[in-house]
Amino acid sequence: MPAFGRESRILVSRDFDRVMRQGRRVHSRNLILFLAKGEGEGPRLGLAVSRKVGVAVCRNRWKRLLRAAFRLSLKDRLRPVDLVVVVKSAPVPEGAPRSQGAGRPQVDRTRRIAPGLAAVERELRDALLRLEALDGPGGSAPR
Repeated sequence: MPAFGRESRILVSRDFDRVMRQGRRVHSRNLILFLAKGEGEGPRLGLAVSRKVGVAVCRNRWKRLLRAAFRLSLKDRLRPVDLVVVVKSAPVPEGAPRSQGAGRPQVDRTRRIAPGLAAVERELRDALLRLEALDGPGGSAPR
């Protein structure tokens, strides 16, 4: 199993800001991808999964699946780019109050349920194809 070390991750907020401001963007059903020219020797992944996505278990599942999809099938097919993946917030149920009012806020258990690894991998790959970022089999990135 290939490693996912520090050189493969975006860790500094300055890099997140740069990619999100200067990079190209594409939306998919559950994700927003930002892609910018990389500053390292290989592709790097940054994840932004807000509390609005759901409880900690839900957020951690999204992060685990996104890292696995990147590491196992996409990392070797990407040029040296910086990729920031933002998981969209969970949909607000109809009839839910917009503000919580005074006192203790209500706990919203709404979650953006993460599909399986294959579905996350497919969604990432499709978004990267729209950004023309993939090389190799199934990719169409110009050099």
